[in-house]
Amino acid sequence: MQDAHKSATPGRRLFWLLACSILGLGIGLLGNLFTSDPRWFLALPVALATGWLFFANPEACLASRHNTTMHEDASLKHHLALTIYCARTGDHNARAMDGALALGRALARRLGIPATTLGQPAPPRHHGWREDLADAMPALLELAAHLDGRLASGLAPLLVLNRCAAALATLPVVVRHRPDACIVWFDAHGDLNSPDTSPSGYLGGMALAGPAGLWNTGLGNGLALGNIILVGARDLDPAERELIDSGMVKQIAPGKGSTQALHDALAGRPAYIHLDCDVLAPGIVPTDYRVPGGLALQELHGLCEVLAKGEIIGLEIAEFENAWTDGGPPAVPDALLDALWPAISGLGRAD
Repeated sequence: MQDAHKSATPGRRLFWLLACSILGLGIGLLGNLFTSDPRWFLALPVALATGWLFFANPEACLASRHNTTMHEDASLKHHLALTIYCARTGDHNARAMDGALALGRALARRLGIPATTLGQPAPPRHHGWREDLADAMPALLELAAHLDGRLASGLAPLLVLNRCAAALATLPVVVRHRPDACIVWFDAHGDLNSPDTSPSGYLGGMALAGPAGLWNTGLGNGLALGNIILVGARDLDPAERELIDSGMVKQIAPGKGSTQALHDALAGRPAYIHLDCDVLAPGIVPTDYRVPGGLALQELHGLCEVLAKGEIIGLEIAEFENAWTDGGPPAVPDALLDALWPAISGLGRAD
């Protein structure tokens, strides 16, 4: 009997469970008919319990599901490289440095893999792009070398960055390894300003322009403008709008049709994903900037499903702050990770 129920198919398990139910009901009806004692109907739950334990075999069903999940997790663990970067990089406040640590640790727990941490949180000292870049340069060079090693080893990088400005180091490495890749840039902003065009002089607002060769960062470039897809950008400066209006950079606005637009823009090309949390509608997670009209979590999930249908080279998440205000209760990243899960699960896999 033990060997029989271990090898039984789900259909056969259901058949035996129904047979036991009918048997129990029959015993109850006959017993009550001849004795007028309703306690005979207790035969029904007894028969159900017997069928569940000996024929439906819930232990085997659960073990099968557990083994499948473990197989998928093991496959994901095998080719992922999780890195937390939390060095000061043009920060207005310290919440994103702490947020990178919190989000990275949440990912490590969920995936069951270790995380490599680069840099240490430090009090912010925002002075302008030139000073901020010089201050961050040693940590950015370390980040670039680390990512280069991961990609050279065939691993799929999953990075948690405190600020978007860290992409000044990551994207040149990515395009050197995979010049065919699209950079899918989820952000409320274009980040395509140079020091000459930026109204604010903020280093983070130049994070995509540097790798695209629009200014010299000292960290490399090589990203073709035609391989940039802006998703969710809605707070754009004049120079950034000009790049979009000229057709040099693709933009996908939030709302109806965004998933099909992303599919069409990718055109089957591999993707490297950058996500600034301010691409989301304000109030979902704490971020430095809050721009109305952003993505809902459900829309982000749908866009990640589109990306997961193709090859995802890597994913970096930036600008998650650990609290809404300094000293406030810690933010919980679970809903954000759920929305991103199709992309995380698809990392390094090509259909």
